[in-house]
Amino acid sequence: MKHEVAHINQELQINGKMQPIHLGDAIICINLLYNRALNTNVPIKIYGPKWIKNLFELFDYGDLEYVGTYAQFEPMNISILDLFPRINSGALKDNLASHEFLKLNCFCKISNPTIVPYDKIILPKCRIKKQLYNNIYFQLDSRSTNAKDKTPLSTKQSEQFLDYFKSNCSLIGLGGIDTIPYLNYEFVLGDLSKIIHALSKSKMFLGVDSGISVLAGMIEIESKIICLSNTEPRASETIQMYNLFFPNTIVYRKDEFFRKMYDFPIL
Repeated sequence: MKHEVAHINQELQINGKMQPIHLGDAIICINLLYNRALNTNVPIKIYGPKWIKNLFELFDYGDLEYVGTYAQFEPMNISILDLFPRINSGALKDNLASHEFLKLNCFCKISNPTIVPYDKIILPKCRIKKQLYNNIYFQLDSRSTNAKDKTPLSTKQSEQFLDYFKSNCSLIGLGGIDTIPYLNYEFVLGDLSKIIHALSKSKMFLGVDSGISVLAGMIEIESKIICLSNTEPRASETIQMYNLFFPNTIVYRKDEFFRKMYDFPIL
C-alpha cells in the first residue's frame, strides 16, 4: 500500500446535537495517526478542518500530509482507542473506555482499519523554538463532548489555583479568537500559531483539560491542569490519557486539589 487515507470529522453528533469537533480531540487523533505512520512506515493523507494545515506548519508530522477538507471516498470508521498503543493497566486497560471521545467510532475514518500494535506514544517535534520567560500562561474555561459531566471552576477556585503556583511569575490568559477574557489578567487571544508562539515562551502552563492544555503538552512545557470531569471512570480515563501522551503534564482531580491544597504542598 502506497499510503492510507484518514478523515477527521469537522462536526459530530453528541447526545443528539451536532457540534464542531473539539481542538484537543482532533489533535489527539492526529497524534495517534502520526504514531500509526511511524510504526507502519506508510504515509497517511489527512482530510479534515482547515486549521489542521496550520497545525502541520507548526509541528513536524513526518509522513502525515494534510490534503483537504473532505475525502473523495467513504473511508471506514475506527475507534480512537483502536489507534492507541497497547494499554495493559489502569482505567483504559485493554483499550476500553466509557469516555465518549474514546469509545465512539465517528471521530475518525480511515481507509485501512487494521489495528497496528505498538507500545509508546511519540510526539511530533514543534517547529517553534522554546524560550524560557518568567511568564505563566493559563486557560481555565473548557468545552466538552458531555458538558453535564464537567463542573467548571468558580471564579474563587480559578484565583486559588493560579495563586498557588504563580510564585513571582507574570500570569497571562490564553484563548481562541472567540474567547471572552475573564479574571483580571492580561490575555493573549488568537489562532493556533499565536497560541503556540505564546506557549513556547512560557515557564509553565496552568489550566483544565482542554484543547489548549493539549497544545501545552505537545510543546512539552511543564503543565499543571485540573480534570473537570466529576464522574468515574471518566475522570480516571482522562487522567490516564494525559499521562500516556504528555509526561510533562501533572493532572489533578478537582475536588482533591481544592480539598488538600492548603493542607500539604501539591508537587
